[in-house]
Formats: sequence, structure tokens, C-alpha cells
Amino acid sequence: NPFYELGDMRQTVWARVESAPRSWLRTGVGARLSDVAFGAIDDRLTTFGADVTVDTRVDPALPRNAVFVSLGIERLGFASESLGPEPPPDPALSARRVTVDARGYVGLIRQAVLALRAQSVTTSEPVPAFEQQLAGGIPSLRGYDVGSFAADNLAALSAELLLPLTSPLNVGRLGIKLF
Repeated sequence: NPFYELGDMRQTVWARVESAPRSWLRTGVGARLSDVAFGAIDDRLTTFGADVTVDTRVDPALPRNAVFVSLGIERLGFASESLGPEPPPDPALSARRVTVDARGYVGLIRQAVLALRAQSVTTSEPVPAFEQQLAGGIPSLRGYDVGSFAADNLAALSAELLLPLTSPLNVGRLGIKLF
């Protein structure tokens, strides 16, 4: 874990079922059972969740005039020892986590595309350090190393200008991203 500078070893068994009733709509449910070794913490983490995704991108590598929206909800179960040496009185041994990832792509002049992204992860209760959200790096906060920040909740907004240097009809692509 880059934030806590601790090893994070997991042995996981998981199952997932997905359905795509439309080309732009995907739904899924899943369950996961993990044995977690995180520093001095040994815990068993159980996760049950469901998600729905709307994706109108024809080409995810260079989308244009499209949206991607994913909404997920999970129930996490863990041991009170995972909450640290001084857990809150009457700690909740489970939490609900809601994840939202919304992206919009608008074609501008020529091949330029404006990409907007909003993401949010919220939990109903404090979660163990090994399940906290890491902020930093390309996925959430450019200009900072991955794992520069850690917390139960995460919110991020970004805007990028995508400028392809080659034609989208070429086999290979080259471009620039400005954020």
C-alpha cells in the first residue's frame, strides 16, 4: 500500500455474473471472500455488490460524443480489529460503499475531444485502512503519486482535451492529452 507503506497480501475467491441486455447497457452482481494480511492486521473481508453501466462509446480508446456512467453498491464485512488500535465505541463491522464514475466526451473542431469525468466513492461507516480509497496518479489526481492520500471517501473531477495526431482510421494511433 503506497500510502501506509505496508504490504497488502490478499488471497481471494470471487464470483461474478454479468448481463448485457443492450449494447450500451451492462449489469452485474458479484461476491468476494478475501483473507487480507495488511501490516500487523489479518482479516477476512467479504464483499457483495451490484452495478450497472451505461456506455455509448464506440471506441473506448478515443471516444467522441459519448457517455460512460457506472454506478455500483457493495456491502463490506470485516473484523473490528481492522479498524485500528482504538476502534470507535460500538464499531460497525460492515459498511456500504457506493461508487459512481461518470464520463462525458464532446467532439470539438476536427478530431479534438473534450473529456469530462466525475467520480465518487462513499462509505456509510469507517472502513479498515486496507479498504480505504487511494487518491493520486492518473486514475484520480494527476500531479501526485499513486496513493498520496487515503480516506474512506473519494471525490474527484477532471477535464481533458484529447488531441489525436493520427487519423482514427490508422491501425496505430498517436495523440496528446492535456488536463
